[in-house]
Amino acid sequence: MNIGRLKKRPQFLEISNKGHKAVTKSFVVFCLFDFIENQRPEYQNFDALFGLTVTKKLGNAVKRNRIKRRLRHVMADIAPEIPPEFDGAGLVLIGRYNADKTDYQELCGEMKKCLNWLRKQK
Repeated sequence: MNIGRLKKRPQFLEISNKGHKAVTKSFVVFCLFDFIENQRPEYQNFDALFGLTVTKKLGNAVKRNRIKRRLRHVMADIAPEIPPEFDGAGLVLIGRYNADKTDYQELCGEMKKCLNWLRKQK
């Protein structure tokens, strides 16, 4: 699956306000199906769009960047396993405090569970 990056704040807000929500101890995932259809032409090349944010409440820049790197890597690793129901979807991940300390395999497992749950919400 070809995954693009969300970079504009209005895109993040639209997905988080209108999308479905799944919560784990390490992150929160918002998903808005058929999101790409309403986007600009340069986003039409991607199967799904992915954005990531971590609030300043979680710590200094070093800790926030570590959480973002881990979550980006999780998404890159499970991208081939993302179900076809997510074609055209927009995903927003919000890192939580435990994302820094949780085992990497457990993070991947949490992400797979979230995606399976969200897939059933379509």
